[in-house]
Order: sequence, then structure tokens, then C-alpha cells
Amino acid sequence: MNVRSTESIQSCVKSLDRSDILVNNAGLYLLGPVSDLQLDDTRNLFEVNVFSQLAVTQAFLPLLLGSPRAMIVNNISSGSPAALPFQGTYKASKAALAMYSASLRLELQPFGTDLRTGMVHSNLVENHAGRDDKLRLPATSIYAPAAHIGEKFMRYGIAVKSEPADVWAKGTVGDILKKNPPPLIWRGGSA
Repeated sequence: MNVRSTESIQSCVKSLDRSDILVNNAGLYLLGPVSDLQLDDTRNLFEVNVFSQLAVTQAFLPLLLGSPRAMIVNNISSGSPAALPFQGTYKASKAALAMYSASLRLELQPFGTDLRTGMVHSNLVENHAGRDDKLRLPATSIYAPAAHIGEKFMRYGIAVKSEPADVWAKGTVGDILKKNPPPLIWRGGSA
């Protein structure tokens, strides 16, 4: 479904008779110094990484309330609590989702689980890295004198071993389907 479209979300909800587990997994990645990011790109990031998660959760909640095994899983970066250069806006969006998810757990106990995903070999980073225009510092950047270092960091980040997606998925599903799933699930490289 298109998580930015109310019609798409409602269409998905209407196609189901019931729902036991909702996994909010949609997400965008945005790199760059906070001082250089375009506000429209930042708004788009928060729209997908935070506000769409709220919209999907609210839409699915009536179905979930009818399930004896209801669970809401929000996929939050394992790195959300840690600041890194050129990842401030991405991390801020994930930290916002973490706080929303923690509040949701209190309000809908025991529905909520945070999935703190580390590095997983997926298309998230590759989709972003494939957009060379998003991995260049503007000529006006305060970091322009050291652009070669900043751009290298934006392309390659910190050397962290990625976990294969199928290994991550199998472990995650196993954790979610436990009789008493944990409120925090840590999966992926360096999680």
C-alpha cells in the first residue's frame, strides 16, 4: 500500500476481515549535514518515517482490537538513540517514531513492540546511494573544504557488517511469534 495515501490505506483495511499483527516497515533514508538539507526533503522523510506510521496504525486499530493476539510492530533503527554526523535528520525521524512507539505501548499495552533493526542488506541504502545528487555536498556547504571526506562518509558510512535480509526476517518473525514477545527486538548487523 502507499502509506502516504489515505485512500490506499483504507482500501487495504477494507480488504481484510481481521488483522493480528501490523508491521510498520515503510521508511526513507536521508543523509547530509543538517545545515545543508532541503526542508522539503526533511518534511518528506518525517511524512514517511513518522506520520504515515501513525496513519496506518490508526486505520488498522479497529481490526487489531478484535484479535486476541494483536500486535503492532514498528521498525525503528537500532541506531536511533545515537547521533552520527550527516545522519541527524534520519536519526531524528527514527527517534520520533521510537517515542511514538513507546507511548503506544503504554496506551495499548501489550500491543506494541519496537523492532530495532541494525544493518540489513536491503534496498534502503542502495536506493539512496544510487541517487548521486543526494550524496554530494552543495558548493555553499560549510563542509565544502572537506567535501571529499564528507561525501565518502555519506556513501560508505561506518563499516558495519550487514545481515542478509532472509536471516533478519526469519529471526524477526520468530521473535514476533513467541508466546510472550519482547517489547524490544534487536535484529540486524550491529544491533
